[in-house]
Amino acid sequence: FSDRKSFIILDSMARFEEELFRITNNKGNDLFVGAYPSIARQWLPKIMKDFRSEKPGINIHIRVGVEDIPKWLDEGSISLAIGEHGIVGDNKWIYLQDKEVYVAVPVSSGFPAGKAVTLDDLMEYPVLLPTYNPKSAGNDVIRDWAVARDKVESFSVSAPDGATLLSIVGSGLGITFLSSLYEHECPDTVRMLPLDPPIVRETGFIIKSKKAMTPLMKEFIAFIQNQIADNKY
Repeated sequence: FSDRKSFIILDSMARFEEELFRITNNKGNDLFVGAYPSIARQWLPKIMKDFRSEKPGINIHIRVGVEDIPKWLDEGSISLAIGEHGIVGDNKWIYLQDKEVYVAVPVSSGFPAGKAVTLDDLMEYPVLLPTYNPKSAGNDVIRDWAVARDKVESFSVSAPDGATLLSIVGSGLGITFLSSLYEHECPDTVRMLPLDPPIVRETGFIIKSKKAMTPLMKEFIAFIQNQIADNKY
């Protein structure tokens, strides 16, 4: 009897937490979204414009970050996040699409635009390793390759995204590996190239609980999924 009573109490607590999440994150027509910097810059402006044209009066609040996203979800300051699978942790994942990892090289390197390169093609270049998302798919492969060839640059850059790294690459101090989304942000001195074989990272939605999703969250996720399916982003 005591075990059954404990189960009922725990189940009630879980339901209470889910209901509390619904209440605190369904503030009228407000949607609180966390997003990776590259996604916030490349996708969200058009997404917000298109979604609000279909649902006038919706207010979308954006928090930009990477490693802080699980904490924001836990504390309830965001309803959902758009990012990579590597930071899901104990949260729930809704797959959206794959994005390739590209290598950013100085234009002066002479690599032709659009042509895939192998890691062996890059052996002579110092490597700047991103520090803001160590759990990204492919990071271990790239790090092991760079360390084995003693090509990791001697200085480190602690930055919330890859924009600073692109500037450093443009100065000729090394190469780096970033999501293909950053291709649109390259300075004139940098060229981003696909890898052969490709390294792929899953992009999707991160939520606290599928049971706690509000109707507005579901509409927003479905809207983006449909836009991606139609190749609009």
